[in-house]
Amino acid sequence: MRSGLPLSGAVPIANVRSGALRGLQLLPVDLPEFLNRPPFLERRKSARFPVHQDLHYRVINSRKDKSTGVGLTLDMSGSGIRFSTRERIEIGRYAEVSVNWPARLGGTCPLKIVASGRVIRSDVDWAALSIRRYEFRTRGSGAEHPSPSCA
Repeated sequence: MRSGLPLSGAVPIANVRSGALRGLQLLPVDLPEFLNRPPFLERRKSARFPVHQDLHYRVINSRKDKSTGVGLTLDMSGSGIRFSTRERIEIGRYAEVSVNWPARLGGTCPLKIVASGRVIRSDVDWAALSIRRYEFRTRGSGAEHPSPSCA
């Protein structure tokens, strides 16, 4: 008598004569490959880390149409960033994000990472960017000018 669902690739067998599970025997079952894979298997290229930093983004819809916004990073990896948005960003759009980096250059100069790529996943209040290129820049005290301690 077989009992349970074959989710792990094996089916438990009960001892029918005694009415109890005196000896539990596992029999292999042919399942599709996706069911035999462990549920915790990560398919991403890089591990994601829960980094929460301020972020500015710019979505380029055309040469003339560029929308901007602010948000927070939700998680980051070497190949992508997932961040909060105020509106949905269409999948496939090219975007550039500027993230305040928690480390400082020489212990004094604030940094930011500027990354660009395509939006590969999106929801009402978040988007995921596949990083195509990135660079570290000094954050500075003003809009685009580095502070004197960073020169």
